[in-house]
Amino acid sequence: FQECQTSKNESGVCRYVQHCFLPSILSSLQQFMNNVCIIENRFIGVCCPNFPIQAISIDWQDNQEKFDDQVNTTGECGVGTNTRIVGGSDANNKAWPWMVALMNNKKFYCGGVLINDRYVLTAAHCTFGVKKNEIIARLGDFDLRSDKGEDYKVVEIKRHGQYNRFTLRNDIALLKIQKPVTFNEFTQTVCFPDPTKNYTGRIATLAGWGRLQGGVSPFTSDVLQEVEFPVVTNEECAQTHGLPIPESLICTSAPSKDKSACNGDSGGPLMLLDDENRWKVIGIVSWGRRGCNTKFPSVFTRVTTYMDWIKQHAI
Repeated sequence: FQECQTSKNESGVCRYVQHCFLPSILSSLQQFMNNVCIIENRFIGVCCPNFPIQAISIDWQDNQEKFDDQVNTTGECGVGTNTRIVGGSDANNKAWPWMVALMNNKKFYCGGVLINDRYVLTAAHCTFGVKKNEIIARLGDFDLRSDKGEDYKVVEIKRHGQYNRFTLRNDIALLKIQKPVTFNEFTQTVCFPDPTKNYTGRIATLAGWGRLQGGVSPFTSDVLQEVEFPVVTNEECAQTHGLPIPESLICTSAPSKDKSACNGDSGGPLMLLDDENRWKVIGIVSWGRRGCNTKFPSVFTRVTTYMDWIKQHAI
């Protein structure tokens, strides 16, 4: 990235807008225009200061048991039928009963995950450009060509109050559906992670209906896909992307050249299996490089950072 000077005469580098995690610079159109720069003589960017970003810190020791009772109402969260995951394969039709396909005009556009009988967790950027009454949450389905899923209207969008659609900071939202879910073998809730762990080095699984190919391919998968990713440190992620990665995000490194979080996977869950054989959601697909470039780690909203917020709004 080329060096630049911000409007406040601070040293910085010219970055793509979504890669500058500084809402103070992008809080208004005027602030943005004052810091515009050009990347590689072709692309519009923003001059982003070099100083480090303060990580979000929350005390997670208080009322964890109460939180679990409020959010996971079934008592059977995180129980699927998978005993072994094969990266990049079609999913078992009962493997991920908490997966939600968000539909607009009868077309899939984003993923989500069911956390209780009324709320779907997704990415905030999946709620822009669409009205709540235009979103359908499809539950209990793994093949979108079938009519086996159950559709629920979305009656309320609860977007994080500090979400920044330019930087994708705090990229998390809750969708309230019109009526309580009827749980069965195809529809269950996911569990929440241990807030004291960062899961670096663990193997996590992404499930979704995202694009099957990178580049400009318009095709998403009709059948739910699953793939494994190793969780990498934020330092490694930042070094590869060339930008600061705050602790409110979690990154994975693609295991092979043709596997990455891609368009359409947005809002879907990054999950791992705990010692009690229950699946926990540790991340929500947020952003990655253009064209689903697998040379760069995929970036997810870190769920443990926002458990307090979820607890307050998903009831």
